[in-house]
Amino acid sequence: MSRTSAQKRIHYVRAVYAQGLAPGNTLETSVRAALAHLTNVGDTEVNQQSLGTLAIRERGTVTPEFVTLGIGLGVPNEAMGTLGLGLAAAQDVNMPQSPSQGRAFKLADAFCLIDDDDLLVCLDGRMRIAAVEFYLRSLLDLAGAPPDSQSFQLIGRRDQGKQKTLDTEGVKEMRVVSSAYAVAQPLDPAAGWLRKGWQAFIQSLCDGLAEEAKTDAEREDLAKHWADLNISAVIKVNGGSRGEPIVVQTLEDAAIEAQQDAPDGARITLVTKKGNEVEADTLTLKTQKSIKRLQQQSDLDYADAWNKLGEYRQELIDTDRWKL
Repeated sequence: MSRTSAQKRIHYVRAVYAQGLAPGNTLETSVRAALAHLTNVGDTEVNQQSLGTLAIRERGTVTPEFVTLGIGLGVPNEAMGTLGLGLAAAQDVNMPQSPSQGRAFKLADAFCLIDDDDLLVCLDGRMRIAAVEFYLRSLLDLAGAPPDSQSFQLIGRRDQGKQKTLDTEGVKEMRVVSSAYAVAQPLDPAAGWLRKGWQAFIQSLCDGLAEEAKTDAEREDLAKHWADLNISAVIKVNGGSRGEPIVVQTLEDAAIEAQQDAPDGARITLVTKKGNEVEADTLTLKTQKSIKRLQQQSDLDYADAWNKLGEYRQELIDTDRWKL
């Protein structure tokens, strides 16, 4: 049986430390020291109430140029629905089944390449950059790393051309467009204000529309067509660029951050004070790569994932966009 592949996005982010708290070591150096101290997979386990259990399942520390990590996210002691096979019945019964003793159902993966304070991150399943950031800080804490080495945020690296446009012209307004179908997507517990707020708004709107339906059949039919309902919002300041300075600056800051927190299927456009439009999804450096899945498994092949991370790193080096 041939292996399947999946198109996965690779994000380029940087560990940025709180002002005045930058450690003498890079994140890579701190992670190498932590892995030397935490030698077993079990030593790297971190529990987070809203996410589950995270741990480093694979590690690569032999290459002197960078460290590679395979971080798994699972939920222990939780029963999951199973699919009956070969049933001689008109319908299946969704019977829950718990993982075997000492195992957890794995729901997501993150594959990381860490070079000094620069990282390439590939996500699979419900993993998000915020969860990776939380885990790496927790990993350093497990290893007894000093607090200043844990005081970082993972910030997306910007396309310098588009960033210059925003810096030069400023942001006049932010437009958000999506379909109501976004409400059907699971909400990441680590999501930021835009994702949470937008999906909460859509949920309230859908609930309100459902109340207008006369019968259960109409409500079911309505729910099947949420993708036909497009919703848009424009956030801007009265008076445009001549508005209250603190409001204008806050909108600019929020617009820049919002692109990293866009709900799935939503499109965010930043409009400059000169009327130029910048699609928020193009503002940060990222790429799409085809990554193989394991034989007879839905999991990504970590070796192939790391190879693709290495390829993208080399592409960024060749085009003078790495560590700028």
